[in-house]
Amino acid sequence: MTQASALLGVLLAIGTSSPEARANPRTPEVDPAGEGKAGFLSADQVFAEDLPRSFADWEVYLDDVPVRRKSGRGLWIGYSNRRQVFVVPADPSFVSFVVVGATVDVRGTLRETPAAPQAAREFGLDRTSTKMIAREPLYIDAWSISYM
Repeated sequence: MTQASALLGVLLAIGTSSPEARANPRTPEVDPAGEGKAGFLSADQVFAEDLPRSFADWEVYLDDVPVRRKSGRGLWIGYSNRRQVFVVPADPSFVSFVVVGATVDVRGTLRETPAAPQAAREFGLDRTSTKMIAREPLYIDAWSISYM
């Protein structure tokens, strides 16, 4: 056996998945819908009507998503008024300078939404957003947000 074929055998035995995917089996190498970047949920999945709590701790990459409203320390983003997700940026000052209607790129982790009273206190939500977040199982804890 040549050195090259031995190396190929080792690589095939290890697999082609990333170290992150091997360390975290909840993160798929290719998402179930076959869309989006490997290891991340696609926008179609994030904005689905039935986003299950089981997606908590999964990472998301969202591009060109409109900001629908601002509330407290976060933003409501979505492609329609009917289906939106709450985003809490790592830097709360981001909320003050982004405008409603701007499109944003979001990189973050889905987290379980706390109970509405706790979310209102934690995120500084107004009454409308408190009612909205009570219906959402998950929100995005964003480590990166950029906008145009």
